[in-house]
Amino acid sequence: MIARVLVALLALAFTFKAEAKEGWEAFGSGTKSCAEWTRAEAERRLVTEGGTMYTQTGSDIPGQTQWIAGFLTAFNYYQSATPNVAEGTDMNGIFAWIDTYCAAHPLEPIAKAAIALVVEFSKRQSGSAKP
Repeated sequence: MIARVLVALLALAFTFKAEAKEGWEAFGSGTKSCAEWTRAEAERRLVTEGGTMYTQTGSDIPGQTQWIAGFLTAFNYYQSATPNVAEGTDMNGIFAWIDTYCAAHPLEPIAKAAIALVVEFSKRQSGSAKP
């Protein structure tokens, strides 16, 4: 399962640009709705500085958050103009950004939230938007 998600992320990363793109497909937890993200958000624990999230729930929180982390990692490697498109924001801040997006767009897939995040953060990195 994890290998399929990583392969999908790599395939997506080769064609991804920091703008809306037509004709792409997401896989794994990225296809779940933002409404599912919002429901799971209530159970999500904060991420430690080392990147660990401790949880004892039966929800898909680890899968969803790791999908976002993998998406950002692939974007940083293949597309970002800087080593970290989210420079200055930790994973808790990233997840809070996704929380806000998903609350406003409950029917959209998590993958679209991730794209919106990298578009916004890319603008911040290039100086065309204020944080």
